[in-house]
Amino acid sequence: MARSVGDLGRWLASRPPRDYLIAGWVLFVLSCYPGYLSFNSTMQLYAVRSGVYTDYAPVMTGIWSLLEWVAAGPFPMLVLQSGLFLSGLHAILRRVLAPRPAAVVTVGVLLFPPVFSPMAVIWPDSLMAGALLAATGALLDDRRAWKIAGGVLLAIA
Repeated sequence: MARSVGDLGRWLASRPPRDYLIAGWVLFVLSCYPGYLSFNSTMQLYAVRSGVYTDYAPVMTGIWSLLEWVAAGPFPMLVLQSGLFLSGLHAILRRVLAPRPAAVVTVGVLLFPPVFSPMAVIWPDSLMAGALLAATGALLDDRRAWKIAGGVLLAIA
């Protein structure tokens, strides 16, 4: 038994940080598939599908209407907002932590119940949190393309 636990520990320690991020993201997405809807997000989905737009979160409505062409329902928005959150937080933490601890802390924060709960709901607030983290992570990068992407994400947020 002790040998198998030691083997498991060595196997986990040999995984690249990307594996931790993917495993944590898949766990998050499967835990809240297809994404929870509140009354507001249900009305926003109705606006996307009916074409009758209101002034409630017009950027999110526009993004959601584009994602409806990929797959119908809340799932694409769940993937977008959680993916932005995960990638942005990891990009920020990589600046202050080694790659593996940054990945583990990123997944831990995403799966932490006070963060998990609002990120599982399709809200403008959750999309904004993900976009702000991704924008910050992109703006911290030295490459020009990432700085431009960070500016676009900042405008979305």
